[in-house]
Amino acid sequence: MISCPKCGKDNQDHYKFCLGCGAELSASGLSAPGPGAPAPAPQPIVPNVAVSPTPPAGTPAVGPDINSMAATAPPESSPSHQAPPPMGAPPGAPPPMAPPPMHAPPPMHGGPHAPPPMAPPPMSPPPMAPPPMEPPPMSPPSSPSMPAMDVAGSSGLCPNCGAQNPPNFAFCGNCGTRLTQRQESQAGPLPTAPQSQQTASYVARLSLIRPDGSEGGHHDVYEHDVVLGRGAGPMFDSDSYLSPQHCRMHFDGDMITIDDAGSLNGVFVRIVDDEPLGSGSIFRIGQELLRFDAIHEPELLEDGTEILGSPNPGYWGRLSLIVSRGIDGSAFPLMGDEMVLGRERGDILFSDDGYVSGMHAKISITDEGVYLTDLGSSNGTFICLDEARTVPFGTYVLMGQQLFRIDRP
Repeated sequence: MISCPKCGKDNQDHYKFCLGCGAELSASGLSAPGPGAPAPAPQPIVPNVAVSPTPPAGTPAVGPDINSMAATAPPESSPSHQAPPPMGAPPGAPPPMAPPPMHAPPPMHGGPHAPPPMAPPPMSPPPMAPPPMEPPPMSPPSSPSMPAMDVAGSSGLCPNCGAQNPPNFAFCGNCGTRLTQRQESQAGPLPTAPQSQQTASYVARLSLIRPDGSEGGHHDVYEHDVVLGRGAGPMFDSDSYLSPQHCRMHFDGDMITIDDAGSLNGVFVRIVDDEPLGSGSIFRIGQELLRFDAIHEPELLEDGTEILGSPNPGYWGRLSLIVSRGIDGSAFPLMGDEMVLGRERGDILFSDDGYVSGMHAKISITDEGVYLTDLGSSNGTFICLDEARTVPFGTYVLMGQQLFRIDRP
């Protein structure tokens, strides 16, 4: 038996490196214990492992002994930054020497006695190899977590000298090479393609905006032409006001073309400038769905008959509340240069709608036409699309009962 001058572990006579710490074994450490002969005491170890030379194959300066490696490996989700995770024993086999379970090796200090020798496993000794070669040093891993040794070192075949080792050995007993080196180089890092693909390939992101203004999740778009609706993703499935094919979007550079895909309830875009209104235009403030209808001067019929009606004091338009499809509720005549809509101040008030601001929007008439303008409301004013519209990133889109913001990648 050869006692390791570094950690005091007894090794087989033909071993060149210690199985406990990976240190090189010299012939001077050869011991022939007789009956009752005391085991040689290990040399004291310098506590400051940072300045001690690194053993071959990049092993820790103070490594765990082979008994602690036979303990059950801790879960991979909790890697240790001080030592690699212990190697797990093969399933169903009792661990050799059965020491108390430990998650990491304790600090080693010089003591009056050496660790107990380990009985060699019942197998033929590994074949003798040519004179040991100094293995190239391993570069330190890029992250503290290391692959589980029960998978990486399951074969026990040394990648350096070809010697066969027990499956639970971390280092080759013949040359001291770390047995997980080959498997780690072949396995490589865990695949991260899905995350990098999502980060690099999606063309736009629809962020869900909650009623309080915070974000409530997002839906990534990976194609330049996409149709959204109920069934397009988890955020759309629970909204019964969405049609299966509700909205069509085309992404081209910094602009997005949005169009209604034949939905039942329409696609609404938040206005940022004066929005021209035509007769029949539909818009939304808060929870109020409104339709604008122009009022023109009555015209004579071809036979000269006039249409009977109430006297018009100057109305040029009318706002109607849409209660349901084809059913109107209250109507508000429009007159003067402009009419202000709000919850507390204005010409037309919606006092019971908490999503309508005090002064929310206005409708004005000029020589060029009728315009809808937002007055800095908290929740915005939305126009229902009657044709395709090109908008920039950052635009807010209202579909069904959900508000989305279109963000760039």
